[in-house]
Amino acid sequence: MSPAWFSDYVLSVAAVTPQGLPMPDSINGPWVGVAAPGSRIMGLSSLSGAAVNASPGKDPGTGNGIWGTSFSAAYVSGVAALVRAKYPNLTAHQVIRRIMETAHNPARTVDNQVGAGVVDAVAALTFDVAAGDPKPPEHLSSALHVPAPRPGPDLRPRTVALQGAGAVVLAAGIIAGVVAIRRRMP
Repeated sequence: MSPAWFSDYVLSVAAVTPQGLPMPDSINGPWVGVAAPGSRIMGLSSLSGAAVNASPGKDPGTGNGIWGTSFSAAYVSGVAALVRAKYPNLTAHQVIRRIMETAHNPARTVDNQVGAGVVDAVAALTFDVAAGDPKPPEHLSSALHVPAPRPGPDLRPRTVALQGAGAVVLAAGIIAGVVAIRRRMP
């Protein structure tokens, strides 16, 4: 869930049951973009093309035993691939926007369980949706306001004190030299 929470280029997907209800094992939160079917998923065998199932010995036509957000994400990825194929000029952000705009909205406008709603592949491919901005507003693209550096310490008092001390030492040296010279004189 972290990439979707921090990036506008990631579409987070939740899972719903065949009845359209949020799956209890799907992680809910404000990062959820859309939802897709996540249970009773049918797969096809690569050998015979027949329906397969994750539960051996059960009727392969039921899709029992295969469920989760992994299947929902694959479903939405397929919809995104179809949208990209039909609209090759759309950017990634525009494809995400199109998928979210055409999703079946939940009872509340946007919620933490299904985001903008359940994905509708036909609507994503056929509805008239404005493309929108090619890129999302970047949170880190604005110039960082760096405050002006604090002024350094004022060294004038130290400089004046050292110059004054130097002048006193020089004056004392001159006076000591004059006194020493006068003592030597007869």
